[in-house]
Amino acid sequence: MHELGIVEGWLSTARQAADGHRVKRCRVSVGELAGVDFGALDFAFQAAAPRFLGTDQAQLAVTRVPARLRCAGPGGCGAEYAFAEQGAICPRCGATTPEWISGLELRLDSIVIDEQEPPNV
Repeated sequence: MHELGIVEGWLSTARQAADGHRVKRCRVSVGELAGVDFGALDFAFQAAAPRFLGTDQAQLAVTRVPARLRCAGPGGCGAEYAFAEQGAICPRCGATTPEWISGLELRLDSIVIDEQEPPNV
């Protein structure tokens, strides 16, 4: 389950960024083609958060990022389109050499901390 390793990396970064404050929420972006099982991701977060953050009350907020491409082939037209609809073929000009715009993300975007509670030093 590689989701545990991903979550542990996010939680380690969150703990460091919180600078002793309690982390209430981690906001992440996960691309639909990132190869992540969303159920396993949530399970891994619930399992690892107490160890990394010292609380089982932290929440994981996931933004699912759709897979999008841009036509970039020789003489490409620059059209942007959803991967699921067209695969790698440009719907405007038929080119088959796209560049990825989104859909592969595995990113910790932000954390929400409890500023009312004094930091654990």
